[in-house]
Amino acid sequence: MSFRTKNHGRTNLLVPGLLLMLGLLTAWILLKDDGQSPNHVDNDPSTSLVGTQAPLAEDPEEAFLEGYEPPTTLDRNNQLPVIGRISGKVHAEAWVEWPSGILVALELQKTGQVMHSQGVSEENPTFAFDKVEFDNYRLTVTGPGMLKTAILVEVSATTAKQNIYIPLRPAASVHGTVKNADGIVVPEIKVTAIMVTENPGYYHEPLVAVTDAHGAYLIPGLRPGREYEVFVGTFGNPISKSKTVGVSKYAPKAWADFEIPLMGRAVITVDFADGPEVRDKFGKVLRVLAQQEGGESGYSRSLPLSEDWTATFAALPPGEYSFSVYGGSFRRVIQSAGVSHQWETTLTIAVHHLGKGNRPR
Repeated sequence: MSFRTKNHGRTNLLVPGLLLMLGLLTAWILLKDDGQSPNHVDNDPSTSLVGTQAPLAEDPEEAFLEGYEPPTTLDRNNQLPVIGRISGKVHAEAWVEWPSGILVALELQKTGQVMHSQGVSEENPTFAFDKVEFDNYRLTVTGPGMLKTAILVEVSATTAKQNIYIPLRPAASVHGTVKNADGIVVPEIKVTAIMVTENPGYYHEPLVAVTDAHGAYLIPGLRPGREYEVFVGTFGNPISKSKTVGVSKYAPKAWADFEIPLMGRAVITVDFADGPEVRDKFGKVLRVLAQQEGGESGYSRSLPLSEDWTATFAALPPGEYSFSVYGGSFRRVIQSAGVSHQWETTLTIAVHHLGKGNRPR
């Protein structure tokens, strides 16, 4: 006896279910591909898989033809300037009375041609010159009753902008002539002027000049309205008696002549025992000191060596002297000699080099 199972209802539901699953699978595949080719690579780094390296397209700005060089762009902040600017201020001490008509000028050193100029005053002492071409200049300040002041200035790419202070110096001065007891002018001797002060403990820097071939001297830059003590020689080593002179803005020029005892002359020559190479390399720092031995004046003077490696003392008070050569890496050498107004003292002193970096003993 056989039996037949009836399941028509379940069979009718199975076929539509399979078709629905097939449709969903097909839709999922289409959405995944998104209509793109199988070889498409997503370059969006936010959607790249970890561990994958997607090939990047070549940047068209970096692709150049062979032999082509892209133009170089410079940072404007790093470019060297091509023109300069000079500015500054005219400075005066509190006691200086400002004149009218002060002129600041910028002139070429090689020709003296004035390229820029500007007037300044006590109310407006600053100046500025723009668009200054690269060259060597002389910055000058002139005014009535004032000494002309000149400062050398080089304007280049590395010194394009400069700010300069210029002192204002009154033209008050003392000048005169120095002669010896025989009435002969004395060249190359120092004359010193020191401002007189009534305040104990105050010291003013001496103003010093050297007589020329005619025995004349000029000491500028004196302070109007004050008195000065003037003498022949240096501070602490006067040769003559001092004279007191006064200057003012109405009488800015004082005159003082001097007569000194008969003076001697000494020429000291330095001999470099280690040869000309050591001389040329190390010898320029040497100096010669003339120190009077005994006596009341205790006169002393130090001079650098000239180009022919000598030191010439044009005016020394007669007496016995010790002449010493010193400086740099050389052993200090001292020799004695007499100085008289009747003859010229000549002396040769040999020096020895101690080695680079050593001080003389």
